[in-house]
Amino acid sequence: KLEALDETPLFPAERVDRDLILAELRGERALRPFTRWRRQPTLYSDTITRGAYYAFLREHAPLAERVATLAERLGEAPAVIDAAKANLDPELVPPEWIDIALRSVPAGAAFLRDGVSALLPKTTSLERAAERAFRPAADAAATALEGYVDYLEHELRPKASGTFAIGRDAVDAWLKEKE
Repeated sequence: KLEALDETPLFPAERVDRDLILAELRGERALRPFTRWRRQPTLYSDTITRGAYYAFLREHAPLAERVATLAERLGEAPAVIDAAKANLDPELVPPEWIDIALRSVPAGAAFLRDGVSALLPKTTSLERAAERAFRPAADAAATALEGYVDYLEHELRPKASGTFAIGRDAVDAWLKEKE
């Protein structure tokens, strides 16, 4: 449906966004047989931390509104981590990808627990209310991420025996479709 969208009425920035989204979707389609959701630990944690980071970075709505919405989304973080634990298959997960996750996931937890404080609005009563809703959700998400680190290090890492090699055909398809 997105490919069929007439781009004529779109602003140039909207065309770029459309093209980037299409490239991402095509890349995902090319990698579908590789079942990243069963192999890639950061697929889950990045959803949480990048979502938070982009909510502060992109000015698509007033900051208090973005913070309130983010608080709701972060409330789902423990369920995302539970899904990761249920979905990741030690026989498919490459140990190298766990090593990457063990570097990035703690940084994401620290960002949510401490780093966002400087970014939170605190001027108006609405902004302070958004912060009050955000803080428990961010702490719960950070706690979930910290638990994920423990799981990755002590439960998944010792059993991980997968490979990140996806084969020439898949790489070629991914490069053609996404990159």
